[in-house]
Amino acid sequence: MKRYLRKDGEPIWVNVSASLVPGTEGVPQFILGIVENITERKKAEEALSLAQAELAHVSRVMTMGELTASIAHEVNQPLAAIMTNGDACLNWLKRTPPDLEKARAAVEHIILAESAEAR
Repeated sequence: MKRYLRKDGEPIWVNVSASLVPGTEGVPQFILGIVENITERKKAEEALSLAQAELAHVSRVMTMGELTASIAHEVNQPLAAIMTNGDACLNWLKRTPPDLEKARAAVEHIILAESAEAR
């Protein structure tokens, strides 16, 4: 495969093949040469390569998005439990008289859940 420039300056890609056609007494009779223009094939290969690179990029971006969503879910789950238990704790403390046992249990649940998440 070789790249040449046409007279107008545009590059073309070609395959060049040559064979000796034997003659008499070991002297070649002539050389047979074939020049095949493969410019379109080369352009198609380059377009395919570019499309594959873009597809790989899109795949990486999608994977990153899925990972981000997964991490957000994993972070939000314990935070939602903490908020729920904290809200319940405040409601039990607002009562008259305050329900200290339930408030203590809610705070202990927050602490235990957080220490389990940290492991």
